[in-house]
Amino acid sequence: MKTLGTLLAIAAFAAVVAYAMAQQGQVRCEVCVNYKGQTRCKTVAALTAEDALASARSGVCGEISGSMTRDLECMRVEPISSSCEE
Repeated sequence: MKTLGTLLAIAAFAAVVAYAMAQQGQVRCEVCVNYKGQTRCKTVAALTAEDALASARSGVCGEISGSMTRDLECMRVEPISSSCEE
């Protein structure tokens, strides 16, 4: 029983360390786009602001466009807002 408790404690500690390492150096960005009367926002975390902004914008356009052609049109629309935080 004592060994099981020790193993659980080690596993919990390893999980906390892994989570902390995964969060280190990430940037969270939110992008809001208005496309053909629909406004949507998406927040994405990535290692760089550039990657997070691109992923968020792609995600928003994928949700509201409905097709590949419209998705490409949406990606050319200037976001109505975008912000990042570390």
